[in-house]
Amino acid sequence: MSVSFVHSLGLNYIPSLLKEFQFSNPGHTLTLNESKAPLIVKDLLTNETDLGFATQYQSFSDLVYNPIFKEKIGLIASSQHRFSQMENIKLEDITKEKFIHFNADTELRNLIDSLFLKNNIHINVAYDGLEINSIIGLVTANMGIALVPESIIQNINLDFVYLVLQKS
Repeated sequence: MSVSFVHSLGLNYIPSLLKEFQFSNPGHTLTLNESKAPLIVKDLLTNETDLGFATQYQSFSDLVYNPIFKEKIGLIASSQHRFSQMENIKLEDITKEKFIHFNADTELRNLIDSLFLKNNIHINVAYDGLEINSIIGLVTANMGIALVPESIIQNINLDFVYLVLQKS
C-alpha cells in the first residue's frame, strides 16, 4: 500500500501513525511518498497512491474526504525577533516584517494567501517558494517570520540526538 502526505505532516503525525500501524500490522510495509497536496490529489486520481494526507483547500468529486483534524495556523518568529517580546501581535503587524512563504503550488500557501487577501493584508515576502524545513531554518536564523500549522510549532524544539560520524 502506498501512502502520500504533505511535508508538514512528516514531523510528527505520519511517524506516529506509521509506528502505530507497524505495531498493529507486523510484517506489513507501506510505501511512503512526501509531496505537495496538488500532486497527492493527482496521484490519488490516477491511482498512483492509495491513501493521501494533505491540506484541503479545494475538493474533487472523484475523491472521498475524511477530515482527520482541523489545525490552526500560527505565527513563528525567532527568539531574537521583536515579536518574541510582545504579548499580542495583530495580523497588520505582519506587514512590517520580512515574511518567509511556502511554495506557490502548495495548498497551505493558498490558505495563507486567501487569509491575507480577505483581510486586505500586503506582506513583504523576503523568501518565497519554500518547504517547511527551510522555513523553520530561516525563521530560527531570524531571517523573517512565517505562518505555519500549529502542529509544526509544537515540534520545533524536537528532542533529537546529534551524532558525528567518524572517518573509518
